[in-house]
Amino acid sequence: MESAGSFASGPKACAPPPLPDAWLARQVAKLPALDCENGTCDMVCTATTWRFAISALQRVAIDNIRALVHQIATDTDTFIRQRHEEIFLDVVKNNRLVFEAVDGWLALQPEPTQLKYALPLPILGELCGPSSCY
Repeated sequence: MESAGSFASGPKACAPPPLPDAWLARQVAKLPALDCENGTCDMVCTATTWRFAISALQRVAIDNIRALVHQIATDTDTFIRQRHEEIFLDVVKNNRLVFEAVDGWLALQPEPTQLKYALPLPILGELCGPSSCY
């Protein structure tokens, strides 16, 4: 056993509530580092961060946008697997368009009641790593 100041242990019942998915999706999508349309960003970390936002959006997507969200999820995953640079800007642009279209609805959803626990990197203003957002 080791001690570390940034970690705490306890029963599962005392774990903080999860972040609301709609809030999480909206906050991540607004991350300035995702604005890569000039092509000068880390494409893999950007795509991983988009995938994190899309995953949260998929959990709350309502029927009339579910197909669009599925499509951007598929396109983003395809880029991450194949890493074809020629599709990257289209993937980012389409992700941005879908999130802009649902932003008003996402803004009406519940916000977290507390932010006193381990937060994903995008909520802290950073892109996800190549394989993880925590």
